[in-house]
Parts: sequence; C-alpha cells; structure tokens
Amino acid sequence: MKIKEIIKERILVIDGAMGTMIQTYNLSEKDFRGVIFKNTKINQKGNYDILSITKPKLISDIHQQFLESGADIITTNTFMSNAVSMQRYGLENEIERLNLQSAKIAKKIAKKFTDKNPNKARFVAGSVGPTHLSHSQIKHISTHSLHHAYSTQIKALIKGGVDIILIETIFDIQNARTAFEASNDVMKELGVNIPIMISASISDKTDALFGGETFDKFISSFDGLDIISIGLNCTFDIKHLQKLRNKTQHNISAYPNAGLPNKDMKYNESPKVMAKRFHPFIENNEVQIIGGCCGTTPEHIQHIANMVNFT
Repeated sequence: MKIKEIIKERILVIDGAMGTMIQTYNLSEKDFRGVIFKNTKINQKGNYDILSITKPKLISDIHQQFLESGADIITTNTFMSNAVSMQRYGLENEIERLNLQSAKIAKKIAKKFTDKNPNKARFVAGSVGPTHLSHSQIKHISTHSLHHAYSTQIKALIKGGVDIILIETIFDIQNARTAFEASNDVMKELGVNIPIMISASISDKTDALFGGETFDKFISSFDGLDIISIGLNCTFDIKHLQKLRNKTQHNISAYPNAGLPNKDMKYNESPKVMAKRFHPFIENNEVQIIGGCCGTTPEHIQHIANMVNFT
C-alpha cells in the first residue's frame, strides 16, 4: 500500500532527532573520520552526516530504535548532505556517496520492519535541509547554484531508494521553492514520482520564518503545489498548527522540539508532556504526520505512537 493511500486512513508517525541520538554516543574526532576520511585536513567532529559512511551500523541502530518505538517514517541522515553545507567540512565532492549510503541504510532497515509486519509498512523520507545560506533575503547564493546542489543530493537519495522527499526546517521560501523544483526536475529525469513533504520552522516571537518571511506567505507559496503534506518542525507553537489547518487543504505534518532549550542548549521536555501537548490534534485528526525534532528520542516517539494508536 502506498503512503498516499495509507495517510488517508490513519495518522503516520515520523521519527525523532538523529542528532540528539548521535550525541549520546560521545564520539571522538577519530570516530567521525573513520578509516576513509582519516587524512581529511578539516576536523569532522559534529559532521553527523559523515557517520553514514564511517559508522553505518550506528546510524542503522538509531533508525532501528525509532522503528521499534512505532515510527512509520524514518528520515535519512542527510540534513546537511549538500555541496553548500558540506563546504565547511571540505566534503563537497562526497555528496553522492553521502546521500546514497544514508538512503540505503535507512531503506534496508525499513524494509526489514515492513517484511516482518506487512500490515504496518515503514517508509523512508530523504531529509533535505535548508543549507545555511539565504537566496531571497541576502542573495548569498544564486538560484542556479542552489538548484544544482539540491539536484545532486536529491538524485542520490532517490537512487538510494527513499519513498519521500522531505524539504525541512525551511527558513527561506525561495530556497525551499528551489528544492521543490529541483525535486521535480530530478524525478522527471529519472522517470519516477515520489511524494514531497514541506516543513518550515517558525519563530514564536515574530510569527514568521527565521528568514523574516511571514507564515501566511509560506502557506500560500506551497498551498497550490503537488505535495503530500505541509507542516512545521523544530520550534513552533500550537497556534501555528491551528492557523495552518485553517488555511490549507493539504495534509498537515508536525514534529516539534522537546520543548525550549535550556541555558546549555538541551531540550528537556519529557516524552509524556510533549505527547500530551499534541493530544488534541491527534484526537481530532488535525495532523496526518506527527513526530519529533531536536531533543526527541525513541521514548518521545513511543509516547506519540501509543497515543496515535490508542486514538
């Protein structure tokens, strides 16, 4: 059964934070580099995406923990796996390998769980992050260069077997539109049709994307497009979901942080409290995809999945 059909019947649970889980392993610079990148001149500690190549079992184990917790969708370890973001690590020529490897790891473990229980199919979303540059606000990068960067990443994700393209943590609408266009161009080139999820990050204080564009502009920029969902991740408030629900006919996705960060930039909201915050939306079927972002663990996802299944 395809995800477009399943989402009409029930709420789907997306996984939690890959970065949060990686941090629990207390990896060293040597761990990040592995054998393949041992002679790289730039330090790699903190480059979580490289671990798909240097520590593939660790990444697979994290995916497995989220699947065991009830996730229907796991996201690839590719949030920064584009040439723009990887320049800071000197790995802009490794984009195809990073994305292909990450997609294959996720697809293999997802298939294992689907084969075990065909009545609960598991899906892989190819994570496409926003990069750290802004086109529409400061013209840091040309549309052509950004399109090329996204296309290279997305093509490798699709070849690796992802079921969804997830354009997430959007702070710049033009960047996201470029990613959307690149996705469609690549799919046309490869002769495939894969659902696209769109997810933005909103500032509670200004009720706008972090790039400064309004929430209403974000909604209108994607509302008429062929996407499987539009939603929010990272930081946002319940009021934003309510507004989104009232302004679009698309499926809604929501995967928030585990509360606000403390002085040490840690997210400490408990799984029970976080799940309770979103219970009304689950109960009233006002979200179709729900999970967690920064600070969320398999325990958070388990509480959410239990609530979804109980409802």
